Amino acid sequence: MTTTIGWFDRRRREVFTCPACGWQGLLEAADSELFERSFLLVYRCPPCDGPLAHIPLPDEAEIRRAARRGDAEALEMIQDMERASE
Repeated sequence: MTTTIGWFDRRRREVFTCPACGWQGLLEAADSELFERSFLLVYRCPPCDGPLAHIPLPDEAEIRRAARRGDAEALEMIQDMERASE
């Protein structure tokens, strides 16, 4: 079963296990594909190409909540949004 997690949740620090072949590793070692129409990032297992995780792209409210918690990536995204609106 594919795991769906939030953008600012555990995607960078948790070891994921492929349900199909048993591969284990961080998502940064996995292949990813962005589905722009559905605002979804899908990570796939490097050895077998099976799905590991689905991560919906964050909306502005989620980014702001994470920024209030001090998430460095969210803070950077806020700065980018502010620059883009200038």
